Amino acid sequence: MMNVDGSNPVRLTDDPDTDQEPTCAPGCSIITFYSNRTGNGEVWTMNTDGSNQQNLSQNPTFDCSPGISPDCTRLSIVTDRDGTDDIYLVYLDGSAPELLVGGPEGDEFQSSWSSDATRVAFDTDRDGNWEIYTVLVGGGGLQRLTNNPALDDLPVWRP
Repeated sequence: MMNVDGSNPVRLTDDPDTDQEPTCAPGCSIITFYSNRTGNGEVWTMNTDGSNQQNLSQNPTFDCSPGISPDCTRLSIVTDRDGTDDIYLVYLDGSAPELLVGGPEGDEFQSSWSSDATRVAFDTDRDGNWEIYTVLVGGGGLQRLTNNPALDDLPVWRP
């Protein structure tokens, strides 16, 4: 973590394996991130000072790409627990995993919550090319935002 101007960098993790994809939301006291320190891709949480690092997903399948809700209560995560990369919603303690979007028609990846917490943006190859979509947090309302033969990915909501 560092100031916006790049000054005062502070190292938050110190593990020989990969720690990446950090996310946080304004007003949240936690940071979520992906790590393979258990030998399997998992979603982790920690306090904003790097303390209290906890394996959130603890799933035998691959979990990654956490996105935190604006109210700091839920995460969107990518998981392959159903055989394809799908997006699930879970609470900050990892409980109540709920499929948000996915299925056999392709892989979904990299999710980001809208500032009003009603929609999640994500990228998917469900149409044979990586495009950006949104979906209602309660499910349904699937909306394609891009339609381009180039790679469209890594959506991020901004107010």
